[in-house]
Amino acid sequence: MDLFERRTASIVQVGANDGGPNDPLGRLLPRHRERVQKAVLIEPQPDPFERLRKRYVGWDRVVCLNAAVGRSVGNRAMYSVVPDSAAHSAKPVGDGVASFDRQHVERHLRERYRGLSPETLAAMVRTLSVPVTTLDLAAGKAGIERPDIFVVDTEGYDGEVMAMALDLGWRPGLLQWEHKHLSRRERRQLTRRLEDEGYRLWADHADTWGVREDD
Repeated sequence: MDLFERRTASIVQVGANDGGPNDPLGRLLPRHRERVQKAVLIEPQPDPFERLRKRYVGWDRVVCLNAAVGRSVGNRAMYSVVPDSAAHSAKPVGDGVASFDRQHVERHLRERYRGLSPETLAAMVRTLSVPVTTLDLAAGKAGIERPDIFVVDTEGYDGEVMAMALDLGWRPGLLQWEHKHLSRRERRQLTRRLEDEGYRLWADHADTWGVREDD
């Protein structure tokens, strides 16, 4: 992420989880702490949020926000895996899978643990009521008007979050989002929109990155 090599940057991340080793910013920010101008890291689940908050204690330029992101402010049901429901398994899920779509969580569990009965599957999914804020309000918590870096990992909601950012007029120099849960149609529409906005895009099996040609 050579943006940090050229200047300081403001950051908005949606779906930060606990900021651990699997998080791209969790690896990056400690190495470039002096380059972080302002940042807001957004995570709706209470348990990983608490770990995230503790990770950034003392970082006065980093705001951790316990919320989901939507088009309007309110509360919404979110579905995740019951803690320790598969702790005995060789393939524990943890709290890395959470979605507004219960079927998305159930599908993930069925793929990971073959042969689950309907009763067992239902018992492994919990419902959380999470606060929802808008991207502009979340960014404002850290004094950010338009971020330089925008990172999204929301288990299939990424296309909608990216559209929210573009509708606000945000054109970050660097984007990253998870595309693997998006439909081909949604991925194609987002790709076309970003290319029309001057982004150069590349991807691996799970994520897409975008850089503005003029940045």
